[in-house]
Amino acid sequence: MNKCVIYNNIFNEPFSMPICPLRAYAEKNNIEIIQEFRTQIGIFNNLNNGFSKMISYLKNNNEINNIIFFSTGCLIISYQEYLNLMSLQNINIHFVEQELILDDAHKDELLDMVSENYIYNLSRRIAINIEYYISQGQIPFKPPFGYKKARTLI
Repeated sequence: MNKCVIYNNIFNEPFSMPICPLRAYAEKNNIEIIQEFRTQIGIFNNLNNGFSKMISYLKNNNEINNIIFFSTGCLIISYQEYLNLMSLQNINIHFVEQELILDDAHKDELLDMVSENYIYNLSRRIAINIEYYISQGQIPFKPPFGYKKARTLI
């Protein structure tokens, strides 16, 4: 029987993905779940990093040959973590939502997915910051040439 770890992000927002579909996917594909890892993500920062813990766990347990993610959106990782993921040998990476499995021969496609997700998450965080500053009565950007920011709130 194949063995796997499950990884999921938990957002402080209402659209967090529950881990149940990942367990169902593993059961359907006859994959035994050995460990579950989660990263709790706040609006402005990562509160803990389950991804790094998962990588170190996989390096110490060679019998595990699968990682299950819900979607490519779960890959909110730094470039260093991406390199650590690429250094793992004989690991299949499953994405449940996209119905995609990347083996060692196709791991290069993962960089494109990570890049797209990084750009999307960066734009989302910028939008959240702009909304926050506006709700506080501040202008979140530099005013046009010839104008000054008011010292008082709007």
